[in-house]
Amino acid sequence: MNGWINTPTLSLREGTTVLSKSSFFRDLENSGNLVLNGDNSVSSYIQTSGMLGGDAKLTVAGTATLQGGSMAGSLSATNTTTSGLVSVTGFIGGQTLSVTGGTFTMAGRSGLQTIKIASGGTFIETSGKLSDSLPIVENQGIFRLEKDTSITRIIQSGGILTG
Repeated sequence: MNGWINTPTLSLREGTTVLSKSSFFRDLENSGNLVLNGDNSVSSYIQTSGMLGGDAKLTVAGTATLQGGSMAGSLSATNTTTSGLVSVTGFIGGQTLSVTGGTFTMAGRSGLQTIKIASGGTFIETSGKLSDSLPIVENQGIFRLEKDTSITRIIQSGGILTG
């Protein structure tokens, strides 16, 4: 799409959608392949599957919910909640990432301040790039490090630290 979109909610169900310019929508739901070539800001973002990619950044003022799929682009949200199988090869930033269930694989860059891993959740760090933001990790699930990385501190509450 190369024009303006002015709708409260944009729902992308299948296929690939390319947003070339900034658009005006409050909420974004994605289960297809979304490619951003222009920065966009929304109140909420829900990804149930599919992919978020492109050279631009998606800024979420509220909560981003990642229930599955991959992210090769750039996402910055105040709070991000993940469940299911989620893989990040791009950039993810914001205040808090909560892994409430499933497996979150971090193979990209981080701008996260706090990572919370619930019982039943798994966070796998494969890039060594948590050092970019030096987050605090609160672990009740599984925190697996596959590369050397640095964090500010870890709070273990019955979780497993491996790697």
